[in-house]
Amino acid sequence: MSNLRPQVRSAIKNFLASQDGHHLKADVLRVIEEEANLMKETENVRDILDMDPMEQLADFKPQVERLKTQLSVTSCSRVRTGHDYARIHAVVGFAGGVELTFLYERKRRHGNQNHGDDDDEDGGGEGCHVRYSIELSKNHQQRENLLVVEVWAPKSVPSTERAVCINHVLNEHDDDDDDDDWEDIEESEHNNDSNMNGCDTSTHGKASTIKRDDAVVSDDSPSQGLQKQPTKRQKLSDNTPPRHDHALQQQTNEVNDDKEPVHDSFLAYLDPDLLHEFLDLTGISPMEEGTSFFLLMTFPFYEHEWDLVGYVLDEVFGCGDDEGEDESGGQ
Repeated sequence: MSNLRPQVRSAIKNFLASQDGHHLKADVLRVIEEEANLMKETENVRDILDMDPMEQLADFKPQVERLKTQLSVTSCSRVRTGHDYARIHAVVGFAGGVELTFLYERKRRHGNQNHGDDDDEDGGGEGCHVRYSIELSKNHQQRENLLVVEVWAPKSVPSTERAVCINHVLNEHDDDDDDDDWEDIEESEHNNDSNMNGCDTSTHGKASTIKRDDAVVSDDSPSQGLQKQPTKRQKLSDNTPPRHDHALQQQTNEVNDDKEPVHDSFLAYLDPDLLHEFLDLTGISPMEEGTSFFLLMTFPFYEHEWDLVGYVLDEVFGCGDDEGEDESGGQ
């Protein structure tokens, strides 16, 4: 390394001397620095694909080599300010105009300021919010969410307790309230004059709510109509959370209400159609869905403090269910 530095310095000096003077030397050196950083990030991606830290790509070496020859990091920025904020943004280009945009962000949660509440006890003043997304685009078209993981932590470090999926909490909450959702209908004084089916269809000015499977029809809210429950693999965007933000905060607070133990809450999403489309566009098919997921998570554009890989496996692939059953069975 000691002999390499003088050679690099000499090459840069010779390149600066060869310029025609239309550009300032500082500008030329800035471009050299930026391009060197992008080349370094590209080589880092190739090296980590060779290392295969998750040990999932051993049977797909030809596909990995094909991917390495065509990938190039075209943009990358890394910002970190102590334990308060971190942001990694990178764009990786592939042959045929295919691009993956990686965005990781970790920031502190300052109470419920987004909801007009200054009480830090509910919002977890010392907590943080982590979001990681991978977007796919083709020929500079609109980017689409391929993978999204979000974590709400009551502390600035991961909890020692097992993280809780917000979707699971919401589903359990809905199941517990099933009986309360039914509304008693008072009998009409003209009960003897019921219709041919033996049911009184008159509400006498009262609003009635009828539950039908996963939908709720409200007679007094015709503008709302039929409200369907969101599906598990609901698409996310930067500006639109998977569920109403206040509902997410409410459920997070309910999970952390007991203080002991304190769980992290998360949501995870993976679009299998876009995943297979990426494999086809880059020419690395066939590859199993699980293996291709590990391939994406091998790209080094996120922090590993929180188990983002495990959250996706738990929510999307259901790998955490068996683990939970084993833990409960062993007790």
